[in-house]
Amino acid sequence: MKDNRAKKDTGVTKNTTAKVISLLFAIVFWTYVMDQVNPEMTKEFNNVTVEVIGAETLENQSLVLLSQENYSVGVEVRGRRGDIIGFSKEDLKLTADITGYTAGTNTIPIEKASLVENVTISNLSKPDIKVELDRLISVAKPIEVEETGTLTPGYQLSDIIKSREEIVVSGAESFVSRVETLKGTVNIEKITEDFETEITLIPVDFEGNEVRGVNLSSNTIQIGYEAFRLKTLPVIATFEGEIDENYLLSEVSVNPPSVVVKGKPENVSSLVEIVLEPIDIAGATEDFTLEVPLNLPGGVSLPYNANLVGITAKVDLIETKEMLFDIGEVAIVNLPGDFEMKILEAPENLGVTLLDTGENLEGINRTEIELVLDLEGLAPGEYNQPIALNLLSEVHGYRLSQETIAIEIIEKEE
Repeated sequence: MKDNRAKKDTGVTKNTTAKVISLLFAIVFWTYVMDQVNPEMTKEFNNVTVEVIGAETLENQSLVLLSQENYSVGVEVRGRRGDIIGFSKEDLKLTADITGYTAGTNTIPIEKASLVENVTISNLSKPDIKVELDRLISVAKPIEVEETGTLTPGYQLSDIIKSREEIVVSGAESFVSRVETLKGTVNIEKITEDFETEITLIPVDFEGNEVRGVNLSSNTIQIGYEAFRLKTLPVIATFEGEIDENYLLSEVSVNPPSVVVKGKPENVSSLVEIVLEPIDIAGATEDFTLEVPLNLPGGVSLPYNANLVGITAKVDLIETKEMLFDIGEVAIVNLPGDFEMKILEAPENLGVTLLDTGENLEGINRTEIELVLDLEGLAPGEYNQPIALNLLSEVHGYRLSQETIAIEIIEKEE
C-alpha cells in the first residue's frame, strides 16, 4: 500500500512540475513575443499647452492674471507600441490651477493626465509654471484733448466743452498706475461755427505712449466748442463842449488806436468802428490825458485788450498870421465866354488872417493860398459875390478882411 501511494505521489509531483515549467515557458514566450511584436516604447511631444484653470475665481479676490501668454512644456509618454503609435497631443491633459493664490509671482504645479488608458506620462520638461497675478483696481483718470490743424484766421474758439472730465480705468494695478491721461484728438481747422463731435480716447503714459491691457468705463466722449468771430476795429474819440475860444485842440491820439473784438458773427459782422463816449472839453486851456472805457455793443467783448483806452490831447494857444493880396490876384472862374464881369466896389487889397498854432503857421507862405471868385450859374446882373479861399495846408481857421466883392455881369458887345 505504501509503495503504491508513493508511486502515486511521485506521479502527481512530476505532473505538477511539468505544468509549472510549461506555464513559465508560456509566460516567457508570451513576453518574448510581446516584446518583439508589440514592445514598450516612449514618445516625446514639444510645446504641449498647459491650461490655466481657476481664472474665473480671481475677480472675487480682486485679482487679475497679469500675463495672458500660452504656457507649454515638453512631455514624454510611455506605452506599448500599438498604443503609442496613434497617441497625439490631444490625448494629453495638462492643467495648472491658480485658485487661492495671491498677487505676485506664483509657482503653480502642473497636473498631468493621459487620456489613453495604457499610456502613461513618464516625464515633463518642467513640473510647474510661473504665473503673475496682480491686484485688480479701478481709478478715475483725467481726459486730455489735443487740437490739431490751424484755426481759420479771424475766428476764436471757446475753451473746450467736454461731456465728462474723467474716465474710470480698470485692470491690473501695474498697468493702471502707468496711465497718466486719456488722450483724444480733434481737428479744429474748418470750425467757423458752434461745433460738437464724438472722439475716441486712448490711455497713455507720461510720455504719450499707449498703455494696453486696461479697460475704460467709456472709450468715447462728446466734446464741443463755441465759435467766435474776431474783427479789428478803429477806436474813435469824440468830444462835447466848446474849448476856450483862444485855444484849439491841435492833436488827439488814442492808445491803442484799434482793438480786436470778439463775438458771434451776427453781432460782429456789421461793426466798422468803436466810438467812445463823448469827452467834455468845455473851457479846456491845457493838454490832458485820461482813460476812457470802450463802449461795446451787447454780445461783443475784448479777447486781448483791457476795456480802457488812453486819450492824449494837445491844447494849443491860437496864433495868427496875416497876408495881403491885391484885388487883381483874385482868380475869376466859371465865367461864360459870352459874358464879362466888372468890379463895382472893392478895396485895393484883401487881408487874409490864418488861425492856428505857431508851429503850423510858420511853414505857410503866400504860394499856398488862392483867393477865388466863382461865377458859375450867374446871369447878367449885379451881385455881392463871396470870396473863397483855397489853402494847400490845413489850418484851424481863417478870416478875410472882406468876404464879398460887388460885381456886375454883362453880355459882351458884338
